[in-house]
Amino acid sequence: MKHMFSYAALRRRSFRLGALLLGSLCCLLLMGSGVPLGAQPELDPEAVQALLDRVMERQLEEHHVPGVTVSAVHDGAVVAAAGYGYADVDREIPVDPDTTLFRIGSVSKIVTWTAVMQLVEAGRIDLDADINTYLDFAIPAELWRGSGETPGPITMRHLMTHRPGFEDVGENLFVLSPDRLVPLETYLKEHVPARVFAPGEVLAYSNYGSALAGYIVQRVARQTFDNYVEEHIFGPLGMTHSSFRQPLPSALEGDLANAYKFVDDAYHRGGFEYIPPAPAGSMSASARDMAHFMLAHLQDGGFGEEQILLPETAQEMHRQQFTQHPQLDGVTLGFFEMTVNDRRVLGHNGATMLFFSQLALVPEEGFGFFVSYSGGVDAAEVMQLGEKVFQALMDEFFPGEGEPPIEPAAGARERALAYVGEYHPTRMSFTGPEKFLGLLQAVPVQVADDGTLLVGFGADMQEFDELEPGVYQNRNLTEGPRRVAFIEDDRGEPLLAVGAGSFFKAPAYATLPVLASVTVLSLGMLVLTLSGWLIVGFARRLSRRRRHQGSGGLSLPRVLAVLYGLVTLAFFAGMVRILTDIEPAYGVPNLIFGEIAPVMELVFYLPLISVVLGAFVVLSAVVAWVGRFWSLLGRLHYTLVALAVLGLSFVFWTTNLL
Repeated sequence: MKHMFSYAALRRRSFRLGALLLGSLCCLLLMGSGVPLGAQPELDPEAVQALLDRVMERQLEEHHVPGVTVSAVHDGAVVAAAGYGYADVDREIPVDPDTTLFRIGSVSKIVTWTAVMQLVEAGRIDLDADINTYLDFAIPAELWRGSGETPGPITMRHLMTHRPGFEDVGENLFVLSPDRLVPLETYLKEHVPARVFAPGEVLAYSNYGSALAGYIVQRVARQTFDNYVEEHIFGPLGMTHSSFRQPLPSALEGDLANAYKFVDDAYHRGGFEYIPPAPAGSMSASARDMAHFMLAHLQDGGFGEEQILLPETAQEMHRQQFTQHPQLDGVTLGFFEMTVNDRRVLGHNGATMLFFSQLALVPEEGFGFFVSYSGGVDAAEVMQLGEKVFQALMDEFFPGEGEPPIEPAAGARERALAYVGEYHPTRMSFTGPEKFLGLLQAVPVQVADDGTLLVGFGADMQEFDELEPGVYQNRNLTEGPRRVAFIEDDRGEPLLAVGAGSFFKAPAYATLPVLASVTVLSLGMLVLTLSGWLIVGFARRLSRRRRHQGSGGLSLPRVLAVLYGLVTLAFFAGMVRILTDIEPAYGVPNLIFGEIAPVMELVFYLPLISVVLGAFVVLSAVVAWVGRFWSLLGRLHYTLVALAVLGLSFVFWTTNLL
């Protein structure tokens, strides 16, 4: 589940263990056409449909997408609602835009936020009140930093703008069996994340915060979240083929599109993905229903004779509430802003493991677009397909003038040098073993000789020119974020702000190159040592020669080192086994779903065992130097082994594997 055009592939990149998927962090692909704003062609339904047909046919073929559903609205009417491919590949059942349901992931959040605003409008929720006022359990008051700092309370406004300050935890975000689906209340109480930022200070996308908002709706309305949404949103908008329920009601169950991963020239069908924090992403919907929802938001809360929000409430929901920098797009009460072809776009995107969706509204043009894909070959690439379709529609019907070139300013290189480093996402785990996933999302920042800022979004370093001190504009407006800015967090530490996302500057010792180098060198030392001892021992046994070891206790340090090496290598081998146990229908490790053999769970205890053994190895090295045991060469060698122990212990500690 993701928000619009920001961290679209960061989680996938982690699941694929280092594949460079940060390109999915791209904002909408901006391709200024140079056509004057007043000369755009008429948005004719037939022209819209023809463009969609061309683009979708190519996308389905190139990316082996089994099915797509899409709708577009303009000036109060549905101008396109179409299905492409199959809802069921085996039975060749085509996608029907009116009845086929797709899982829309985090696009669901906009419905949740709409429900919140209905209760705000009714005076039953105060956007600026402490959320603990509405809960039957307490969100901890202290920040996770060991300082005892107690910031102000988290409010609903913080939740709606993704600024509660929670860390991101993926545990049990998806489960594949209804037996493992716990009630929303249980999930929220058992998975309270640490508070790592003061509320309101840092933009860090939060599924937990969104689910918490849905639970508040449930408690304030005194009815289940599912019932509330069906009564107050789906019913009035005629959304007869939409539901948050898991599993789906029997009346809709047969209309759900199957999702597939295309692997080895074959489609592998996935099952129903259960999402415990349901208000954050469990909604299933048809393209026609989403057209109704878009029309309501484009018409200040009105749809036909119904009014799900008062005009002033809808306008407040669409107003920018926070931006990380005046030169960047920001966030409203639930929507993320983008600038596309010189126009303000409000939207959200979303993904489950197999479904990839996007919703975008252009209020000044009365235009809305929704699309959802049911799988394909590469998740990172499919995530971007919706952005490309939307960009094609904007270029065709609402072209812009593009960005003027930027002339280099004096002193640009010197100013840019202050930002060089590696940046890690604020949306990550800080307290648990998932922290290492954040390392795989690292964004390097470098500076070219001419002062150009080089930022590593995706496989290549993208070039940015200084727009003003601390703000940079992308030279290539067809790839990557349009602008980035460097700001400070609540502790005065530098942040790389990227529209709806942010990254903090990592200390040098915690950067990916340092940790990777320490790991490789330390493991190499252990492997060479164990191999060498094995070869020497085997040779001695063959020659039946024995060498006097000096003190009778001198063999113990070697035994400890061997045990340490075996335990440590067993951990890395076990992790490789766990992370390569891929579920073919989803293309991610079974670990993501909590599907792991009990015996493999023991792997996660090995770092602690290795650290205990390692402490004795380090102590033995010290004793050897103090007592002058072994030869000088022997002591130097064992010291290198001890340094490898310290290096790996540092890596385990830094990545929260202890």
